[in-house]
Amino acid sequence: AEAQMREYKRLADRMVAIDPSDPKWQLEQKYADTNLGIVLVDVGRYQEAAGVFRHSLDEAERLVAEAPGNADYRKTQIETLAWLADALEYNGQIDDALARREQQIGILDGLLREARIDPDYRRQAMVANRAAGRLYATRGDLAEGLRHLQAATKLGQELYRIERDNADWAGLAAFAQLDRAAVELAAGDLDGQPCRARS
Repeated sequence: AEAQMREYKRLADRMVAIDPSDPKWQLEQKYADTNLGIVLVDVGRYQEAAGVFRHSLDEAERLVAEAPGNADYRKTQIETLAWLADALEYNGQIDDALARREQQIGILDGLLREARIDPDYRRQAMVANRAAGRLYATRGDLAEGLRHLQAATKLGQELYRIERDNADWAGLAAFAQLDRAAVELAAGDLDGQPCRARS
């Protein structure tokens, strides 16, 4: 699989070299990087994967800067931030992973303020807040961890109202609630009082 992804990347890089102005080839190059990074994560080569995702993120951010209104470019930027954060977390680089999650959440928060948005942005925001909540809790900042996990569960409730039969969204929301409950329990154990986190 790695060899195939590297060949895909080689071909995508060649297409961009032939015609750097074609946005289709630029996206293919971006997808090739992402797919290679995912394969590297799957085999546990997290540091190498993070390097690939950093390069992919540079490309995504360049595309967004050139065409800020392009939803495909924006989505690929958000997704690459998530993959990079995962690779960094798996490699033990918690602070760096958290910084990327906060960057992702910042972009998504801006998009969620728009009147008409793709519901998938809510799903991505739920996942990003859940991950950030876990990372903050890992660092011992339970209050900030709870804040993000509360945001994740709220987003899960909003998604449920949009599409009650979506099993993927329901599963992700359930995991966010479980993580929130675990952090609330840990916070309650620390001070001897039950944690009364606001919804």
